[in-house]
Amino acid sequence: MKPAKGRFAAVRWFGGRFTTAAHETRPAPARQSLTCAPALDDRGVFAPFVALIAVALMLLGSIAYDAPRIIAARQDAHHAASEAARVAAITIASGGSLVDATSAAENRMEQTPLVYGEKILVASVECVGSLVEVTVVSGYIMRSILAAAVPRRPIIARGSAEAVLIRPDGEQEQNIKHLGECPIFASN
Repeated sequence: MKPAKGRFAAVRWFGGRFTTAAHETRPAPARQSLTCAPALDDRGVFAPFVALIAVALMLLGSIAYDAPRIIAARQDAHHAASEAARVAAITIASGGSLVDATSAAENRMEQTPLVYGEKILVASVECVGSLVEVTVVSGYIMRSILAAAVPRRPIIARGSAEAVLIRPDGEQEQNIKHLGECPIFASN
């Protein structure tokens, strides 16, 4: 057998005594020397880190919950504005006034389902030439922790429709330049 090399190469424990490769016996060190110096009390060191991570995760979860719903509410408001503009254009093209077109658009918005519980209101109806533009206003109520900062987010959408006349034979009238109630050019 080769002799052990290094300082602690062949130290063994035998019945309360250490032996080395040369079979020298030494008494076991006292119990006090095996213990370390008392460590600093580091309990709770990670508590602030955990609190910050929890707040960050709640914020990200709130954004993940409300952001797609806001986008969907904007899309719904845009579709409603386009529908209101179509109804207003049909009303003006059939001989109605701008007031009639506004009331027709408002009636259509009353029939439109609510966007996440918020009504859709007609803000304005404007027309130039054969183009009718409707602006609608709605909103989205935050349902997450973001409601503490921004409780309600307003949504404004615009939709436009062009009025065309269809002749009795089914052909589209190409020469329509403006509707009777609408100016030919926009006034600044």
